[in-house]
Amino acid sequence: MVNSFSKSLKRMRQILREISIAAMVILIAMLFIESIVRKFIGVSLFTVNEYGGMGMYLFVVLSISYLYEIDAHLSCDFVVNMLPENVREKTKILNHLLTIIFATFCFYIWYRFLFFSSFKLGKAYRMTGILEWPFHLLALISWGMLVLTASEKFISGVVTNREIYPN
Repeated sequence: MVNSFSKSLKRMRQILREISIAAMVILIAMLFIESIVRKFIGVSLFTVNEYGGMGMYLFVVLSISYLYEIDAHLSCDFVVNMLPENVREKTKILNHLLTIIFATFCFYIWYRFLFFSSFKLGKAYRMTGILEWPFHLLALISWGMLVLTASEKFISGVVTNREIYPN
């Protein structure tokens, strides 16, 4: 059961990553087309500020759980690598625990923002009129995925640490 849960988490992280890559590709294509059209015709087709912001927001937010899974997040490895092996493993486990706390806090903030501000008030981007809440819903899902990913790494780190250092 744990293995199937882990596989489904991995699939969900892959799906979010693919959506983020698609958002970035669409953003780059829009900026390319916009720059050519504006240069030669002098007319702006897109509201570059808002579409660019939406694309970057989706790219960053939807990639965080995948980046955490592959250990591509920022960390002070040069300090941790100087520590003894058993302390190093405990530091990594502590890092996962702190990530769970931080991501849970961010999940709560996005939940409050989504349901008490963006969704309830019907906020939309000013120039395009596109509603904000679908983007924040994707961000909420992504923060939840980060909590689950960090929890998975925390649990596997504790189990591995107990097997290596039984005391």
